[in-house]
Amino acid sequence: MKLTLADKKESVTIELAADGTLKPTKPGKDAKTLKFVKNELQDETGKWVLRVLADGTVEARTTHTVMKDGKVESESEDIKKIGTLKGDTIESDKGSITIGDDGKITLKDKDGKAPPADLKITLDGMKPEAKQAALLVVVSVLMLSKQTSDVSHSAVSAPASAAPAAGSAAVPPKK
Repeated sequence: MKLTLADKKESVTIELAADGTLKPTKPGKDAKTLKFVKNELQDETGKWVLRVLADGTVEARTTHTVMKDGKVESESEDIKKIGTLKGDTIESDKGSITIGDDGKITLKDKDGKAPPADLKITLDGMKPEAKQAALLVVVSVLMLSKQTSDVSHSAVSAPASAAPAAGSAAVPPKK
C-alpha cells in the first residue's frame, strides 16, 4: 500500500510493506523507517511513536530536542491523546478522520465540516482488511513526532522545526 500526502509546496509518499514496515519511497536525511508491532507503530529504536490502547485510545509520542552548537542540550517527551479509534474512524474533540473501503480519507472538523482542500491524501493498493492500519499511517504522518530547536546563536529559542513520524518532507495539517 502506498500513501501520498501533497500540498501546494511538496509531497511525500510512504509505502507500507506486508511485514508492517513503513518507509518513505524517497528517503531524505531525516527519513525514518517505522514498523507496526502489535498495537504500536515503532521507530527504528523500538520506541513507539503511535499506539492504540485496549479501549481504542490513540496516543502519539512527541520528542522535543534542544540543540546548542551542534550538541543536544536537552530532550523531553510528551504523550498526547489523539482520539479514539472506532471502527474505521478516529474521533477527537477537534474532529474526525475516516477511511472508506476504497481508501478514501475523509477529514472533518468538530462541526462536521471538511477542512480546506489544501492537503490531498491518496491511498493506492489498500485492502479493506488493512483500513485501520492505513488510518494509523495517515495519522502518524500528520502528527509531528520530533521537534528540534537550535539555540546556538540566540538567547531566545529558535522556532522548532519538525520532522514527521515517517519521511523527510513534512506535510503538516493546515489550520
